[in-house]
Amino acid sequence: MVVQKKLSVFILLSALFSASSFAKIKHISLHEIESSGEQALSIKLNIVEQRAKPIKFTLVSQNAEWPLEFKRLNDYMLRIKGSMALKLPARINVYEKNSSQWLKVKEVPLSKERATLASDKTIISSAIKPNDNFATTSIKNDIPPVVTQTGINAQKQQCLLTRKNNNETLWSIASRYKLEWSTDVYSAMIAIYQSNLAQFNNQHISQLKSGALLVCPNPQSLAKLGGKKQMQQKFNALNNRK
Repeated sequence: MVVQKKLSVFILLSALFSASSFAKIKHISLHEIESSGEQALSIKLNIVEQRAKPIKFTLVSQNAEWPLEFKRLNDYMLRIKGSMALKLPARINVYEKNSSQWLKVKEVPLSKERATLASDKTIISSAIKPNDNFATTSIKNDIPPVVTQTGINAQKQQCLLTRKNNNETLWSIASRYKLEWSTDVYSAMIAIYQSNLAQFNNQHISQLKSGALLVCPNPQSLAKLGGKKQMQQKFNALNNRK
């Protein structure tokens, strides 16, 4: 009897390990909700994966689950489409095929807050790099700064993070984006800091410039971040630096 129990536990643990070890998606998060109102669903997702196994997506909303179609836009982005309109709150389930069975490996929550954050992202040229100096227009705190730069190639674009006002802190910004990036607040702060060093006085993590324009961390950098404890230690070390 004892042997049978041990064997059952071993089989269960082996199955769980097998399911987790086959997961090839390292990172997935919401990039933008393109559709609105009663339009057919269209969403962009950031993704970092090995493409070792087939994947599929479903939309879960109002106690129902619908299959979705997807198209790869590049190595790090997908567009998800469905025939239904998006009713929030909702979530996208991500499945990988293991042998003949589909296993759910990720969830991407969707909410009104995330939809607003995604739709409010400012789009600028991909020629603009994190260390570039921007000319900004001085305006009221509740309105995002205006970007002006000559020679912008409108065909190549990159996003900026949304700030509630010119003096919003790094902690506040990271707290809003951590859910979208499926990470914790310390990892989000480190990702923003590393992608925008020139926007911090003396490159000190606690001295974010007022009105600074912040570019979005790319999915690759988000996937390379360590665990919450490690990122908290890194943040504390940077914050205590003189």
